[in-house]
Amino acid sequence: MTRPVVRHLTRVVVRPGEVGLQQAAAILDVLARSGFQVAPQGDHLVAASSQVEAFEVKALLRLHGVRDDAYQVVLEYERAWGMM
Repeated sequence: MTRPVVRHLTRVVVRPGEVGLQQAAAILDVLARSGFQVAPQGDHLVAASSQVEAFEVKALLRLHGVRDDAYQVVLEYERAWGMM
């Protein structure tokens, strides 16, 4: 089996102070059930996955009625031999 030339990491940033605790909890619940690892970082929460692409997470959250301005998606690509 060959290693992929490019790997990705999709991170979803949620700021409870901006969207409210209930909305943040609902977003993170959807993401956790989809295999994202959730961790606090300062005043925000970050859900990360190397299995789900950015466009997929956006469609998933829209399906659950989450507004686009309630979160930020950060997609990072890494070559197998170093950062791009």
